[in-house]
Amino acid sequence: MLTQDGKDVAGLGQMSDDDKGRGMPSMWQSYITVHNLEAMTAKSAELGATIIAPPFDVMESGRMSVIQDPTGAFVSLWQTGTHKGAGIFNHPNSLLWNELITTDPDAAAKFYTELFGYGHQVDDNAYHMF
Repeated sequence: MLTQDGKDVAGLGQMSDDDKGRGMPSMWQSYITVHNLEAMTAKSAELGATIIAPPFDVMESGRMSVIQDPTGAFVSLWQTGTHKGAGIFNHPNSLLWNELITTDPDAAAKFYTELFGYGHQVDDNAYHMF
């Protein structure tokens, strides 16, 4: 765990030999906290996501699934156990913003607003914000 002022800001891990063998590049993974992992994973599939990893336990830390949204982006859903996630954000040297660069912002906006109930607006530059 990477920490700042004694609080978790990110995790860092070794890529598996399988992933390296497939030529997977280093990457960041975003997690979104949900209250009911099974229901939200199923709902994501109903909305067009591909389930990459169905819900599974991460020791006592929590439960997670990995989905690929209808535009091809990957995100993990997280139901907390003992690990609540980032303990500091919106502070220098910590998480500030998640951004999805996609070929189909309208499809992505529809998916994430329907899945999570996010508020959504589009500015004069066609930049979508949730």
